[in-house]
Amino acid sequence: MASDSMSSTAPGISVDETSTEEHESEYTSHALALLAEVTAGLLDVVYPSEDKDKVTSLLNNILSRVFPYLRNHSLLNMSCFQSSSKLLASISSYQYTRRTWRRDVYDILLSADFFKMDTQSLQFWKILTDNLVTHEKAMLKDLLAKFMLAGNAAMQLFGNKDLEFVQRAHNLKKLSFLIYCGDLDYYKNYMPDIQERLAENLRLNQSPAVLTQVFLCFRVLLLRMSPSALTSLWPTIVTELVNVMVYMEDELVLSDEDEIQLSRVSELDSFSHPTDVNVHQSASWLTLYLAACKLLDLVTFLPAHLVPDFQHYVWMFCGVDDTNLESSRPINGHHQTRPANKKESTVIDEASTANGETPIKFSAHVPNICQRMSFKFGNHRFPANQNAALLLQQQTISSLRDLQPFFSRISANHRRAQLCDHLKEANLVLDNDIIEPVL
Repeated sequence: MASDSMSSTAPGISVDETSTEEHESEYTSHALALLAEVTAGLLDVVYPSEDKDKVTSLLNNILSRVFPYLRNHSLLNMSCFQSSSKLLASISSYQYTRRTWRRDVYDILLSADFFKMDTQSLQFWKILTDNLVTHEKAMLKDLLAKFMLAGNAAMQLFGNKDLEFVQRAHNLKKLSFLIYCGDLDYYKNYMPDIQERLAENLRLNQSPAVLTQVFLCFRVLLLRMSPSALTSLWPTIVTELVNVMVYMEDELVLSDEDEIQLSRVSELDSFSHPTDVNVHQSASWLTLYLAACKLLDLVTFLPAHLVPDFQHYVWMFCGVDDTNLESSRPINGHHQTRPANKKESTVIDEASTANGETPIKFSAHVPNICQRMSFKFGNHRFPANQNAALLLQQQTISSLRDLQPFFSRISANHRRAQLCDHLKEANLVLDNDIIEPVL
């Protein structure tokens, strides 16, 4: 088998040596792909039930040469990484093989560069992770404990906030992935702990990186939990969505001179609190805006019976679009008159009107943002055929203007025709958001 370590071209290495290395990588990838196809079935047939213990030594010999490829997340090694992941996923379904791979898989799962892979490899690691925790409750509890850690104690003690935020975001993403690998409601009994950890991280509003992973976790929970299990979480989801919408609304009224000045400040302090300094021009804040909009995209994309609790809040974001619904909703203990016109997006406080005060109007966030974007960037026309699929499938944006097509589409009509495989569509988009670029 080819050398276990794969490296890119470095100074002093000739083109011939690089070419030889690429050929070796190709041969190794083919060999690993062949092993992935036949190993699990062959071992199950060759060794009868009474001889399953003999499989351990053989697999140890094979996997000792496979795991180095799984620890290498470079672009050159990615074909070998994918084949090795497929091999391991295929044998992990057999209970008698657990001793040969569980410890190494556990270590790789905890590594900092774990998510640097392609989407096909991610499918194999979803199988691997699920098989790792399904038959061993102690392993599951250990992983949950690690991923729910608030952060390194030394970081908190010495006040290294930036590193603490990075660690919190990293742990949250691993927690989301663990839930994502399970079946529907598999982690339902752990929801109180998960919700408590989310609430703790939401108190750190300074870090857009942490909030971004909170929104990712919300999306995972929507796809892996039944509606009844999420009822108590919806007030938190709505509150955080509203907060980000308000940040976006505030930013869209800034002048060009303000934006230039604030973007310079954001380069110096990307973790500033939004109520202290409006530094929402940095890449980390743009990533947060995209994460929040993807959550809104998902809840308006899924059928109403999968997100029944959101139907009580949809008017806050998208306005009123059904004149047959009741004419008022309570806000702050008062009833609000809902507009009869389908295109209206404001709600009037009846209590203020009755007292002779100036009526307090609530404007739905999506139409409001859409209007401000049109004023700032010009009108946007969206394709008529964008009717069913999730609208936001990119992983990055360079400015708020990149979100204008999404807000224009949702503002015009947030109710989309439903795909029969809507969950498959949502999972595909989530897969691409979980993986990280391979260098």
